[in-house]
Amino acid sequence: MLDELSSWLDKQGEGNMPELYKVLSAGAPLQLLEFGKKNDAFEQSLAAIEQFLQADFAHPNDFTSVVLKGDTISLLSAISISLLELQKSYFAPTQSVESHQTLRSLKSKLDYQQAFDMTQRLNQLVEQLTTHTGLNQELLISQWLIESKC
Repeated sequence: MLDELSSWLDKQGEGNMPELYKVLSAGAPLQLLEFGKKNDAFEQSLAAIEQFLQADFAHPNDFTSVVLKGDTISLLSAISISLLELQKSYFAPTQSVESHQTLRSLKSKLDYQQAFDMTQRLNQLVEQLTTHTGLNQELLISQWLIESKC
């Protein structure tokens, strides 16, 4: 499936899409093209997570401000899928992680259990934000990031 997607992308002149984006789009070509055009918030979010986890003293505002600018649920879901890919890479190399600099860096900072816990809490957060729309998103997202560092 990803081979067909890669050949289709080559025909569209978009053959240099990162493997991670192909995974995030679940092989849907038009969704992949759309994500490729609007990937700034995703990349900024991953970079903010990485910076937060490596700093001795950091504030989650860099991350929350990026996440809250756009479609919060979609962005958090994409981060969750990326963390799942990260977990897979602990057992066997995955092209989606190996070809993505920020995920490689996160892999060197997190062990499998930390990545698993982070993903599990993020999925719970997405469920909370989807089910209860009146919650303080900034506070809950900040709490998730802070708990991920502990």
